[in-house]
Amino acid sequence: MITRLEVKNFRMLRANAVSLAPFVVLVGKNATGKSTLIGALRFVSDLVKGGVPLALANALEREAPSFPELCFDPNEALEFAVDLTIDRRRVRYEVRVGPDGSGAVQV
Repeated sequence: MITRLEVKNFRMLRANAVSLAPFVVLVGKNATGKSTLIGALRFVSDLVKGGVPLALANALEREAPSFPELCFDPNEALEFAVDLTIDRRRVRYEVRVGPDGSGAVQV
């Protein structure tokens, strides 16, 4: 089970962390980041399923037309961290995806 999600520089989320329980309801005003948080969870899910190429391709299809538009600050990397509990064992998954200076994206 995912117990915590940390997101930096994804869409409108500059640096956010949320603790998660088995059942969570997202409530808030329009344009406060609810859908963006779900998009961040999708990105992490795609990372685990198919790696960075799949996650980026899907995010560029669903969230934004280009990598810089996926970022709060296009000069900074996207960063995700997920804390999980698997069979009573705590695990942390972290990834940083960003520009390498030549226009390419690196992990």
